[in-house]
Amino acid sequence: MTDQGLNLRQASRANLPSGSQRGSAFVRRHRKSIVTALLVSGDLAAALDAGACTGSLARAVGLPTPEHLGVAVLLAVLAFFVTGLYNSPGPEPYQRFRQRALGVGIVMALWSIVTMANASGGNIVHVIYVQTAYVACLLLIGHYVEVALRTLLTHFDLWDGSTVLVGPASQDRDLARYSRQNWLLKRMLDVAFAVPLGLLALPVVALGAMSIKLIDPGAAFFVQERVGYRGKLVKMHKLRTMYADSSRLLEEHLNGNPHARAEWQQFFKLRNDPRILPIVGNFLRRSSIDELPQLWNVIRGDMSLVGPRPLPTYHIEQLDEDFRSVRASVLPGLTGLWQVSSRSDGDLQVLKEQDLSYIRNSSFWLDVYIMLQTLPAVLGAKGAR
Repeated sequence: MTDQGLNLRQASRANLPSGSQRGSAFVRRHRKSIVTALLVSGDLAAALDAGACTGSLARAVGLPTPEHLGVAVLLAVLAFFVTGLYNSPGPEPYQRFRQRALGVGIVMALWSIVTMANASGGNIVHVIYVQTAYVACLLLIGHYVEVALRTLLTHFDLWDGSTVLVGPASQDRDLARYSRQNWLLKRMLDVAFAVPLGLLALPVVALGAMSIKLIDPGAAFFVQERVGYRGKLVKMHKLRTMYADSSRLLEEHLNGNPHARAEWQQFFKLRNDPRILPIVGNFLRRSSIDELPQLWNVIRGDMSLVGPRPLPTYHIEQLDEDFRSVRASVLPGLTGLWQVSSRSDGDLQVLKEQDLSYIRNSSFWLDVYIMLQTLPAVLGAKGAR
């Protein structure tokens, strides 16, 4: 199996576990059945877990627990069969997520018909609340269970589908289509998520700012101009994770360390950076808490939740002119393809491949998928430095 695509998560593979050739032949012959059985089992477990989570939430707020849960579980599996989720490993992962979302929508519609027929007038609103919570849990838990199963199946060479997030775009696709068809929907998604996330992030940002002040006197926030949409310079806000005299420290370190200078010229980052504040600096960077103030940039419209990362001028100058022009045609993002794949481990060529792949394949579903993949990337501190 060979994946075709520009980027992402080329999963390491291992041969099937050692054993008799007969056993290996049996696995290969029944590969599709094995994969389907595992996917169905994963979704059954996810559906039951979603029911347990929804029941706990409902009891916590005094709402009735989900009714006809067994019907919902069976409907989920049947709906995923209908949408083609089990028919084959299918296309790219984000398109499988779209199929999953469609199946969950079918579950919501059919389950509502079953339960609302037996619900009294005063309980209909409560039923809708509980069902909405259930399908949301089902979508999220099912997604992450499939990601885990897909990783396992790929490791044992049982997954026939693509392991790249997006493949190369068709040659005739117009890049301007991103702006015409997706702009309004993308902006609605940004505001819907950025405003509540910003409110929730306020106490976390305040605690981070206090920690910075205790370690090193000076401003708790760092403001840097970066190149944004149409080449406009955007003031990007971050929690300061470096010493106030970081420029001097960097220059001294690079002058005395040729290997560090070579690393800086390739990645514009250092694995052992003398500028980073002890303890708090590394924690804020690895957890990406230092990026939370950029939610304000998203609310203002300077950035989007998902897109190519805004780069400083000295970084942009290292890119070829055509790539800079394509990059400037979309809003920069708080997270993006680079964040959920290579992040700091990717050089300029990897950055170019992934940014071009995102821009040419941009869609609502790809944005939602990247947002979901950002959580495990942040928790695992993937490539963070």
